[in-house]
Amino acid sequence: MKTLLEAPFLLVGDEMRLLRDGYILIDGNTISEVGKGKPPQAERSIRREESITVPGLINSHVHIGDAAFKDSGFGKPLDELFKPPNGLKHRLLKNTARDIVLKAIKDTLFEMQSSGTTTFADFREGSIAGVRVLLEALTKQKIRTLIFGRPNNTQSEHRDDTHETIPQSSLTDINELLQAVHGLAPSSPNDVTDETLRQLFRLAKQHSKLRATHAAESPDSERISKSRSGLTEVQRAIDYFEANLLVHLTYASQQDLNLVAERGVPVVVCPRANAP
Repeated sequence: MKTLLEAPFLLVGDEMRLLRDGYILIDGNTISEVGKGKPPQAERSIRREESITVPGLINSHVHIGDAAFKDSGFGKPLDELFKPPNGLKHRLLKNTARDIVLKAIKDTLFEMQSSGTTTFADFREGSIAGVRVLLEALTKQKIRTLIFGRPNNTQSEHRDDTHETIPQSSLTDINELLQAVHGLAPSSPNDVTDETLRQLFRLAKQHSKLRATHAAESPDSERISKSRSGLTEVQRAIDYFEANLLVHLTYASQQDLNLVAERGVPVVVCPRANAP
């Protein structure tokens, strides 16, 4: 069935060009024509008054569980806020009641859809328990989701040994997590050892899952990474984890950026998150 959508304002094309008094012809589930002037015939017609019709927005990096405590820790340094396992957000996620986190996620899903977001990628903390909260919130929601799970307890608190591996007790949990997600996303290469990154890559590959991580978000990230293994976070994410997606790269070196371009790895930049 063909559906004709008419609207006073449309944003079209790669440059989001404004088209006045235009139309969109949808054939089944496919947009077959966008234009203006005399519209084509269709079995169903919709006229949107006083609205702007835009392409569906995609948010490629969210931590939707954080919606339960927005703006907490504003102004604090990155490590104090986000470094697992004891950063402020991790303590809040651990100590906030599940029903409060669930409601905040549902409210955020409504906000996203209301503002035109049709697809998002969530970097879900809390291993399988965290994923299950999101899956419950997504029940009956008309929004596409890519879930990157973050396993718990991938190693001990002592991260100086670059050969340390994932504890055997954690492997069962990681395999269970991989059954429920689209990919794995450790917080950053600096939060795991080289061998752990290699193991996570192999586990994700065995389950045909994607790999993503934050990298080069801090001014000290390159120094810390090189002191441990002689490589930058970005190099380790690509060489050891074979990341399909990198987030931030705020302090990436030119060498890092060249490597990302050479390997064709997509990057999600977050200007508001990293604004001074």
